[in-house]
Amino acid sequence: SSHRDSLTHEAVQVGCWRQRFTMAARILAQMVAMGMQVSVRVFAQVYQEVARNAKKGGGGNAKETVNKGAAAVRSKLSHQMPIEEAYQVLDLPPTANAEEIAQKYDHLFTATDRSNGGNLYLQSKVYRARESIDTHDTDKMATVNKVEADAAAAA
Repeated sequence: SSHRDSLTHEAVQVGCWRQRFTMAARILAQMVAMGMQVSVRVFAQVYQEVARNAKKGGGGNAKETVNKGAAAVRSKLSHQMPIEEAYQVLDLPPTANAEEIAQKYDHLFTATDRSNGGNLYLQSKVYRARESIDTHDTDKMATVNKVEADAAAAA
């Protein structure tokens, strides 16, 4: 009887582990499925964006369309603001020079500060815009950083 109880107890323990393993496998499968859904959605959005860009450009420059699509993929996957939106947030043309970018960023960042009646959402948009320009236009931003460093040293 004691031996039978011991075997029954072991069988229950094995059954418990099997249930836990099955549950873990099920959760893992759900996570993989969610990741696939997100990937498919991002791909579909990027494909639509590339198609729109091709229609706007008349399909004349395939390399430019592919580059815009690749930039869209990078920005969607990295959660980085698209460069066009970044210039819009800073209210600057894409041809703005380093000094204009630095001045506008400083002005907007200060203006959107909570102590000046702004809010964190707007301030983070300004910050993300600067971050996007920083990663996209590295040469221009090296100059912006130098201008800001010179201004800080003068102050």
